[in-house]
Amino acid sequence: MFIWRFRSTNDILFTKKVNILLANRLSVLLAERQLSIKQVVEDTGLSRNAVSNIVNKPNANIATETIDILCRYLQVTPNDFFLYWPYATRIKLQGDEIWLGFESASGMRTFAPTIYLMPEKETWGLLSEQTPFDVHAVYVLANEEDEVDSTEQLKKLFASAPIAFQKEIEKKYIGCIQTFLEKNKDEVNKIVSSSNESGQQTVSLFLLLPWGSTSKKLDTSNFKII
Repeated sequence: MFIWRFRSTNDILFTKKVNILLANRLSVLLAERQLSIKQVVEDTGLSRNAVSNIVNKPNANIATETIDILCRYLQVTPNDFFLYWPYATRIKLQGDEIWLGFESASGMRTFAPTIYLMPEKETWGLLSEQTPFDVHAVYVLANEEDEVDSTEQLKKLFASAPIAFQKEIEKKYIGCIQTFLEKNKDEVNKIVSSSNESGQQTVSLFLLLPWGSTSKKLDTSNFKII
């Protein structure tokens, strides 16, 4: 089982910023008005690719002219069109740690959960009643009693983010986990093969993250999380 222990540090250095201070609300604005992408394209003259990209990627870069066209068309202001969160988020995998930093005008708050292997029998006590134990699954946990304060701080930061930002952070977080599993595929295969008598290509993947839990599937043929 993969158990994700949690610790925090304030002196982690990041080389790449995930700039998600702004996220557009076009998908929500269209849903509120019962407008389709096709209708927007026909009414505004914008390309379908441009409109689809904005709808599907809330943090996509948008030309000023395009923002103006969409705001006029929807009769909203830029304040209505965009969501703002005062943190630039930095995420990277470093060895067996996932470095996560929230940078604001007041400074950087950083965390560094560690991923490592743990015997199955020690996993039972870390699972909530809502998460049934599955011997065929791979577990990634973030529950360490010694770091309750840090975990709570991260929960509060995450909860303060608009839903669009939360989804983007979690997507990149899970991407780091996928990279880790790919780099350690031999060890993962040992865990999977020891309990996967039917030889199934995909296995359950339970992610108990600091801000909540989610379940995915792990394709063991290419180690992609689906």
